[in-house]
Parts: sequence; C-alpha cells; structure tokens
Amino acid sequence: MSASQLKFEFIVLFAITPILVALFLPPKFVFIALFAITLFSLFLLNKTPDFNWRSLIQKRRKLKINFFMFYAVGCLALFSLITFLFIPKSLFVLPQNMPILWLIIMLAYPIASVLPQELIFRPLFFSRYASILPIGNRITILNAGAFSLVHLMYWNWIALVVTFIGGLVLAHFYNKHRNFLDIVILHAIGGCIIFTTGAGRFFYSGAIQ
Repeated sequence: MSASQLKFEFIVLFAITPILVALFLPPKFVFIALFAITLFSLFLLNKTPDFNWRSLIQKRRKLKINFFMFYAVGCLALFSLITFLFIPKSLFVLPQNMPILWLIIMLAYPIASVLPQELIFRPLFFSRYASILPIGNRITILNAGAFSLVHLMYWNWIALVVTFIGGLVLAHFYNKHRNFLDIVILHAIGGCIIFTTGAGRFFYSGAIQ
C-alpha cells in the first residue's frame, strides 16, 4: 500500500470517523458503531505487513510493579478530586449504592472496552502507520490526540482532557516498551478507577445529549 493510501486510511479512521460519530450518530447507536469500527480496525491490523498476533503476548520490557501502584494511587487521587469538584454527589456512589453493577463494570470494562481500544490505538496505530507518522514525542502526542478525539462523542471537556493526558501516558510507555499487556493493565486500572470514583459519568453514553 502506498504512503498516500495509508495517510487517507489513517485520516478516515482516526479523524473523520470519530468526528462524524460525535456529530451525527444518535447515542443509542454509538456502541454499535464502535463495535463495527473495532472489527474493521482488527481486519486492518490482521492485514498489516510484519505484524504478528503473537507479539501481543510475547515478553517485552515490562513495567515494574511499583509503577503500577504509583499509577493506581495517582489515578485514584486525580479522579476522586475531579468527581468531588464537579459532581460531588457521584463520589463513590457506584460501589456504595450499586455494588453488583459496579462489580459487573469492573469485570466487563477491561474486556469489552479496554482491549479493543488498545488494539486500535497502540498496535494498529504504531505498526500499520509507522511509515507515515513522526517519531519520538511527536508520535506520542499524535496518538494521545487521536485517543482523545474518539471520546468527543461524550461532549464534555473533562473526557477530552482526561483521555488526552491518559493517552500520553499509554502512548509513551507502549512506544518505549512495546508491551501490549502492560498497557492494557494500565488502561484498565485507570478506567476502573474512573467508574469507581464516580467520574465515569463523564464517559457514560446515556449522558450524551
């Protein structure tokens, strides 16, 4: 595939599609669209030259357990503060008042949401489009921007800012270590803490107007 074709594909997938979804798709169809986009992205990843699915589980340079603990504590402090400042009545309301629903989210979110997102925004992004993208910090920023843009559909600035900052962390460590499983764990930790603290209201499709 030529560079121009890859650029067109990249723009459609990571820029035009999330904007169209945010602007025109009714909220009740959001997850259907995201499922279809995920399937298409997996098809592209499977067709990517030199990509091997086994690379996702191969041992690469791993992050230390101390980093995961520091990351979790940081997320807990940040998202607790965000919830307290903007929607204080939602602070820890899910585990306190709806523990069964909270537990379901904790178990389902990493598989149903984190895993497909990470396949698209890390292996697909960094493998299929490596030849047309910048290197170093610039590709990290571009990846974080694309990751944030896909959350435009929630129509609130907190979702965009949080996912951009989170995207910087995930993109940096994936680009540096290329350990897919570690990035999935980091994303799952952050997302589960978001819903635990109550900040998940900013990432809830039912709140889309």
